[in-house]
Amino acid sequence: MSIQMSCSSEMMSQYLQDEIIGPGKQFQAVQAADGHSLLFSISSTDDIFYLLEETTAVNTGWQSHNLSEDLQQKLGTQGVAKDFFVAQDPNGTAFALLLVVTVGEADLLYFANAYTRDADTHALSFNWNLLTFDAPNPSRTLTIQAVYSAVAEGIPMGVVDVVGEQDQQVDRYYIDPTKEVASHYWTPYNLPFDMSATDPVKLCNGRRKGAKVDGLYTLGLVGGQAAVVFQEYFDYYGDGYVDRYRWSCTAQPFGFAQWHCPASFGQHSLCSHPSRQRWSFYRPLCYGF
Repeated sequence: MSIQMSCSSEMMSQYLQDEIIGPGKQFQAVQAADGHSLLFSISSTDDIFYLLEETTAVNTGWQSHNLSEDLQQKLGTQGVAKDFFVAQDPNGTAFALLLVVTVGEADLLYFANAYTRDADTHALSFNWNLLTFDAPNPSRTLTIQAVYSAVAEGIPMGVVDVVGEQDQQVDRYYIDPTKEVASHYWTPYNLPFDMSATDPVKLCNGRRKGAKVDGLYTLGLVGGQAAVVFQEYFDYYGDGYVDRYRWSCTAQPFGFAQWHCPASFGQHSLCSHPSRQRWSFYRPLCYGF
């Protein structure tokens, strides 16, 4: 008894070719007004700032834009992309993009919140604006350690941590890119604790339970120990006091992000969720005081 087998194959006429997208040195995603994805990243090989746009204008469905080249063509800036942060209005599609560019030994801060498109090449061009350091002591050379942006009620804002000139501690500034709140771009805002600028600093927006305004969580070294510091953006009640807290960490965290969680979770401390554990199990990571 013999068995005969045959097979055939053909290319499907309707298919979508997929490609793995590397995160590069840094990576963030927001959504365009048409619902498509905008993927911002800094290349880990050449420190170029890229935007990978999801679009129906090209056959592949994705188009890459060299935003470092766009910045150089518009403002003549010769430098490498060091850091960036892009935030989106949770109630819309408005965004705020802060980009740190190193030129020589100094860091420059650029802001953009809109772009135009070339009708023929579909290339994007951003409305870059150099946020000149206009705080006290404007002649200092900036070394930016961390950058963060947000959009509140349609108004963009930012936070920038700079390495102190004398003590190697973090000097914090609030950024008003459009000067809608202040008459200048850079406003000094002291941290409640001395934080080392020799180690990476991470920033994340959030609001404590029962609070009236948002604040900023900062992850870094305080007194040689990993800690998370929280400080409200402004004085809500006008009594000269802003809510501020500090947690010392029992482990060495390297990053964090905001998310909505049950009211019973994390009321008095920050906790970690170990991988491969049930959701009912949490391990204390930082204790507040």
